[in-house]
Amino acid sequence: MKFAIHTLGCKVNQYDEERMRRELLRAGLEETPFTDTADLYVINTCTVTSVADRKSRQMIRRAMRANPKARVVATGCAVSHKRGLSLDNRVLRIPNREKRRLLEYLRDDLPAHHHVEVPSTQARTRALLRVQDGCNQFCTFCIVPFVRGRSVSVPPETLMNEAFQLVAAGYQEIVLTGVQLGGYGKADGWSLGVLLDRLAGQFPTVRFRLSSIEPGEFTWDIFDAMAEYANICPHLHLALQHASDSVLERMRRGYTRADYDRLVERFLGDHPDGALTADILVGFPGETEDDFQQLVAYLERQPFAQLHVFPYSNRPGTAAVRFDGQVPEPEKRARTDAVLAVAQRKIRAFRKRFVGRTMEVLVEDGQHGMTANYLPVRVAAPANVRVQVSLHALDGDDLLGAVI
Repeated sequence: MKFAIHTLGCKVNQYDEERMRRELLRAGLEETPFTDTADLYVINTCTVTSVADRKSRQMIRRAMRANPKARVVATGCAVSHKRGLSLDNRVLRIPNREKRRLLEYLRDDLPAHHHVEVPSTQARTRALLRVQDGCNQFCTFCIVPFVRGRSVSVPPETLMNEAFQLVAAGYQEIVLTGVQLGGYGKADGWSLGVLLDRLAGQFPTVRFRLSSIEPGEFTWDIFDAMAEYANICPHLHLALQHASDSVLERMRRGYTRADYDRLVERFLGDHPDGALTADILVGFPGETEDDFQQLVAYLERQPFAQLHVFPYSNRPGTAAVRFDGQVPEPEKRARTDAVLAVAQRKIRAFRKRFVGRTMEVLVEDGQHGMTANYLPVRVAAPANVRVQVSLHALDGDDLLGAVI
């Protein structure tokens, strides 16, 4: 019996995909590409924007057309949303927190099988380690707390054991991820900084990277761990969203531009070559021309290595839907395009700084790799090894390098 999985959205969803994949493989099923004919299709949906909703529906319909007799499963945030996708009765819906019970939901659909050990494959480069799920912040534009639930943290010992298994499997980099990552363990007397310290100290030969962190949840012991351990990547994704304090207040973000500046100053003070990346939300209700110009000026001033830019999308059930001052779509699109142009300039400016330098690169597929500070490098070298690379040119958005 063949299965295929397609995931939309964030790294937490990607982590869930890996867990579901392992369960299906252990049940004796065979994986096939989503573009091929399968007996079971799993679509791990996203609902963070209206575009994500549309793509989720498209992938479900594609699966139903590919094999009308197949079992189609939809899971993820678009399914967990109470106003979620309108689906054909053929589609089995599994909410987010029930993903771990995938095989129980499918018991009547699967042929008789026995548990099998998944054979070890060639060691892979980068693994995700989900340390937390859910969110307590309730930003006025965001549907995630309603579809992921309240924040829940994974106990440290469980994470240490999972990290040990990933290291034993040959992974060279582990990315700590969560919906509200900076809030890890706060309700239980733990902290992300302490966890990061334990992981980096226990596994000194593996790189550790943090995924997106909310500025209002950031704790200074994270900086202490990053400064102490060379195997913690100097890459910080602080989800800025906007640079106007009035917009940040309406978004209910819980920090000001000055608060963000203090975090950036400490990070770049400790790591002058560090990569600072951020999410930007353009066209939030009530965003004036002055607000927008503040945002553009701030982005131009800070040495961002990369920006993920999104136009505001109305999400039914969130507070911002009811706000006055909804920005007209043509104006929102024009502002988004302007910020995207800034983002492209910042990407190239950051990467040009490293032409002529020698840096360690973790090679992913024999042709591409990534530095610790998030620089994509084209280099010919064996996969899943770390090598010293001389960076000699910038081609498009990629640095070109040669092993020395």
